[in-house]
Amino acid sequence: MRGKREETKSVKMLGLEKLEMMYRAGKGTSKHGDKATDPGAVSRKIYSDVTLHTYKQAWIDYCARMKESGYKVNGHSPRTLQEALGFMPSYVAGNKSRPGKDAGSTLSAWTQRTYFAGAAKVLGCSASDYDLPAREYSNIKRSRGIVKSDGHFSEERNGELLSFARSTGLRNEKELQQVRGSDLVSFPGGGYGIRVKGKGGRIRTAPVVGSAAEVAAVVDRMTAAGSAKVWERVPKRADIHACRREYAQRVYYLHARPIDEIPRSERYYCRNGSTAVFDRRAMLIASKALGHSRINVIAGHYLDR
Repeated sequence: MRGKREETKSVKMLGLEKLEMMYRAGKGTSKHGDKATDPGAVSRKIYSDVTLHTYKQAWIDYCARMKESGYKVNGHSPRTLQEALGFMPSYVAGNKSRPGKDAGSTLSAWTQRTYFAGAAKVLGCSASDYDLPAREYSNIKRSRGIVKSDGHFSEERNGELLSFARSTGLRNEKELQQVRGSDLVSFPGGGYGIRVKGKGGRIRTAPVVGSAAEVAAVVDRMTAAGSAKVWERVPKRADIHACRREYAQRVYYLHARPIDEIPRSERYYCRNGSTAVFDRRAMLIASKALGHSRINVIAGHYLDR
């Protein structure tokens, strides 16, 4: 019962509290380390505040959809997380026809899986148990060509910014707009890098790559900034992801070996119908430079056209 006795909390609150508990368990710990020593711990933890926020929004959405549908268990609204789990098949099915941002569109496979991931984190279920849409790289719309918003952004006026982004691979809000001149480092063997605090608070040093003129421009800009921010403002319409894509290719091909000269075990074969083959070692270098931990992410999002 609810009310004065306060014997139970709402399902929504139970889920939010569980997410907070998982965040407290994971904050400040290493996800990579857990994967190596205790893989089961990953499912019991949340490692970043961004992920916590995303999962909370997904869980709130799940509860709202459950309420709107009038979902009942034994004649009453769900009172436990176990009872709420029964709504998941309907939630997954409903998201497939759910309207997207653009007129006449539906939620992308990526968005549907993000909604599922947040609710599944609370309910303890697996994607393999549900009919979720496949995420095809060919369906990614971001930064794969000219889009409507490009008409409102001047590449000519922002040429220095875009060149900087292509040479450093920094993300927008969390990296490009936060980097300071003092983050520039020089490598003992020559060349430069930028010390970056990326997603999840992970620190990396992104090598500066490009022509001699491009590298010099980055170094000059960083040096001139001193301890101040290098970029006070980055236009929202700037296609920074496209710049990261070019950066990834620069780093990869700088280290890639001819495919026919490396062992089969060191080759990466793309899936989802692609015939592209890459050098695993060069992929790992490019992945680390971008702030990713898995090479399959850059295979489809950055390298394979």
